[in-house]
Amino acid sequence: MVIFGILTIIGGCICALFALLAAVAPMLAAKAPNPPPTSPNVLPAVVMYCAIAIGFVWLGVGSIIPRRWARALLAVISWTLVVFGISGLGMFALMAPQFKQTMAAAQPPNQPPLSDSMQTGMIVGMFCFFGLFGVVGPLIWALFYSGRNVKATCEVLDPVPRWTDRCPLPVLAISIWLLFGAITMAGMAAFYPVAPFFGSLLSGNMARAYHVCLAVIWLYAAWALYRLDRRGWWVVFVAMTASILSSVITFSRHDVTEMYGVMHYSAQQIAMIQKVGFGSHMMLWSTMLWTVPAIAYLLYIRKFFARSADTFKDGAATT
Repeated sequence: MVIFGILTIIGGCICALFALLAAVAPMLAAKAPNPPPTSPNVLPAVVMYCAIAIGFVWLGVGSIIPRRWARALLAVISWTLVVFGISGLGMFALMAPQFKQTMAAAQPPNQPPLSDSMQTGMIVGMFCFFGLFGVVGPLIWALFYSGRNVKATCEVLDPVPRWTDRCPLPVLAISIWLLFGAITMAGMAAFYPVAPFFGSLLSGNMARAYHVCLAVIWLYAAWALYRLDRRGWWVVFVAMTASILSSVITFSRHDVTEMYGVMHYSAQQIAMIQKVGFGSHMMLWSTMLWTVPAIAYLLYIRKFFARSADTFKDGAATT
């Protein structure tokens, strides 16, 4: 646990470097002879990387001590990263043909084009890189912190029941996801006031109100699920189903690049996104890719709400 804690702290330091890079990249790019298009707002990226860095350092210290809450949170976050990594690799595979076109278009006119085999090799290399650091690495962390020996070690060295012991780990996981979702919706309301809504694109104050409402819903659901309140489960199920239907209906009628226009992306940035192939059809595929496992997971955790929440008080929950 000490070794994994130190490695987690190192991961947090790397995220801090990413935050610094995101902050200075626009200034460095502006001094280039042909400055590339930059994001209209780098503050969300800087805040996100800083928050991840602080969280990883905090969890790494909790693993070294060790603490029960650190083991539970690291297990939840690691399994979450595994799921995201696998989904990301799936999307990467779907978009691989467009990557070749993007690389060909990015070639300077005075240089010979890359051969097809070299382009394929670069794509395979990127796939292996993302697979190693996006799936294999988090999977090692997930298996380690989910192990019985690690759990028993934390219970012996940290005998006091913690807040993470008050509900089953699968339910704690979705509560944390919903908390992150609420924070994301608040960030969208502040920086990106655009949202799909059952066939139309909301913008401005309407989009901000929509994001704030979703943030409140996710916050309530996160708290209710943590308390093993069945109403929280139903709120998540209905809201998630409605959000999925809203996205499918909207992006079957509108191109996703319309959202980037409302978010003040430049025409050059939107053209680059289109070259990569991330259009409405890819948005629909990604939505459908998440729908089945998300609904299946909700149905899986429903069994934890069959008993009274009193059963899980004072660290009696099983993980």
